[in-house]
Amino acid sequence: MHHILRSFFLLILAFLVPAAPAAAADLTLDEAGGFLIDAQVNGRPVRLQVSTAAPGYIILNPAAAQRVGLRASMTRAQTFVGPVRLRGSSKAAGVTVGGTKTERRILWWDRDVVPAADGVISAADIPYDRVTFRFRHPEPGELVLQLPMEFDRSSGLTHRLPLGGQQLIVQLTMHKPDSIATAAGGALIAQLQGGAWAGDPRAQAISFGVLRPVRPLALGRPMGIAGLGLPRLLVRTQDHRGNAQLPAETGTDPDEIVVTAITGQQRPRYVLSLGRDWLAPCSSVTWDNRTRLLTLSCRPAAATQG
Repeated sequence: MHHILRSFFLLILAFLVPAAPAAAADLTLDEAGGFLIDAQVNGRPVRLQVSTAAPGYIILNPAAAQRVGLRASMTRAQTFVGPVRLRGSSKAAGVTVGGTKTERRILWWDRDVVPAADGVISAADIPYDRVTFRFRHPEPGELVLQLPMEFDRSSGLTHRLPLGGQQLIVQLTMHKPDSIATAAGGALIAQLQGGAWAGDPRAQAISFGVLRPVRPLALGRPMGIAGLGLPRLLVRTQDHRGNAQLPAETGTDPDEIVVTAITGQQRPRYVLSLGRDWLAPCSSVTWDNRTRLLTLSCRPAAATQG
């Protein structure tokens, strides 16, 4: 989320709370149900969206935080969406998920993190061995594809993909329709996969409703990740570019006047958030808390050697 905030979160907190102990059980969530799970915070019911892109903290919408009686502690939270800094609040509270009660640090901002629930929670941070996200019924002969992941509180679930001498940080933001890369990530992918602009710039909500400039990028050679091809993506053209060079414009008038804004340069961050466009051939995704693997069940025709 918030992607990565499915968006990529930077959280500044005074201490970390251990993950909830895993119970020997499986959880299956359907897209028709919004991938929601019932929980309790402060002894009061909430509905949380389970996500593979959320950080390792429960994040509530501000109205939900108020409804369950949370009052901000001295421990604050902070996140960046590109250059936009958002300051939030936090509070330690009793949380019950899947029948397991723990003391957890809850975060919230002055804007919603998710529109159709009370908040979000990471699939790697609930007391189940395996969590399956089911999009549709499987088709005969689907292939099983796997992607190893790492988990930490700040960024949640990520996969480190060596690419062009860099480490591309890959997240799965299946609650969003489009795959999106930071400017440095998009520049690297474009350079290696023959990328060119395939549409005009536009504004896109990234996390917490913050709009950032993006532009469609088409790849001459689809990028293969875990056996699935990615033929196009959106690039956050003004976020975390550093000195990376984005594709040049094509077909411009040599007499055309172009006006650009001068902005402070950010450090490059090589991040790719894979959305539902990449997952379109798949019927389900399963996160295994024990093996730290994402397992995808997908149509064979979608597989690539990429």
